[in-house]
Amino acid sequence: MAGLAAAGLLIGLVCLWFFWKERSQVFEGPFIVVDGETLLSGGQRLHLSGIDAPEIGQRCRDGEGRPRLCGAEARSGLAARMAVSDARCTGTGARDELGRLYVSCTAAGQDVAADMVRAGLVLNASGYDQQEKEAQAKKLGLWSGSFDRPEDWRKRHPRAQIFMNRNEP
Repeated sequence: MAGLAAAGLLIGLVCLWFFWKERSQVFEGPFIVVDGETLLSGGQRLHLSGIDAPEIGQRCRDGEGRPRLCGAEARSGLAARMAVSDARCTGTGARDELGRLYVSCTAAGQDVAADMVRAGLVLNASGYDQQEKEAQAKKLGLWSGSFDRPEDWRKRHPRAQIFMNRNEP
């Protein structure tokens, strides 16, 4: 009886693996970087899971109060990371409110989202608490001065956000 139960469990796990494998999508580029969290590949709009990036038009202030284009900095940082030949993203079908497929990406053997949070270019939205603490402690990127959290900036600039989303490639 125990052997039958073990065989049933094994069959169930194999079926689950095949189901997950069928639902997962892999993207190996080339990637077009839209902003600090959005990529285009194979006609799909992709959103890096676990992060929230400043919007392209968003400005922050450095440690001396000078304005910086932190949204453009996040985009440049993502572009540099995704430019390597082994960049790869995997999604499982879940989408955000803008229809972008949630993905996890690796490049040069590193988790791209973790690296972006660690560099202070984007904020942790889930799962990157330690990397954000490191960036804060070292005063990197956003943490070197003052900034509005991206969700707060979007609330104050809803028209700009709608315009940008409608005109994404």
